[in-house]
Amino acid sequence: MVEPRELEINSVLENTIKVLTPLASKKDIKIVNEVPDTKCFSDQNHLTIILRNLISNAIKFTHVNGTINISAARKDDFLEVAVSDNGIGMSTKKVEQLFKNAHVASTFGTNNEKGTGLGLFLCKEMAESNGGKLWVTSIENVGTTVFFTVPLHK
Repeated sequence: MVEPRELEINSVLENTIKVLTPLASKKDIKIVNEVPDTKCFSDQNHLTIILRNLISNAIKFTHVNGTINISAARKDDFLEVAVSDNGIGMSTKKVEQLFKNAHVASTFGTNNEKGTGLGLFLCKEMAESNGGKLWVTSIENVGTTVFFTVPLHK
């Protein structure tokens, strides 16, 4: 059940970064939070899961000594959040296949980390159930940015 309410996104984000910092530290990855203090309207559990999954994926696919940047900007009645890494990236074909129902294939990370391939698909579902969207841009061998939006108001 979706229970949206007014949230301070940085509070949720900082807690998520705190949980994932030990994982990032194992690969000497720096997580940079550039999100301004902003209130949004979302289910807190969904927002936490989305951020945790996107940052975990960024850690998984970023090389040792890499950087993950998290930023946000107001776009009309939404907050557009971007989680960017300078990792292995994906081909255009792979990006196009990410959200196809039949496509649930995992890819190994830079340190052979394994996943289920379901996380990003579920994050998209959660973003949409909160009135937002989720999409991906990527360049192979350069990095990936996952964007999602959350409403600013009820």
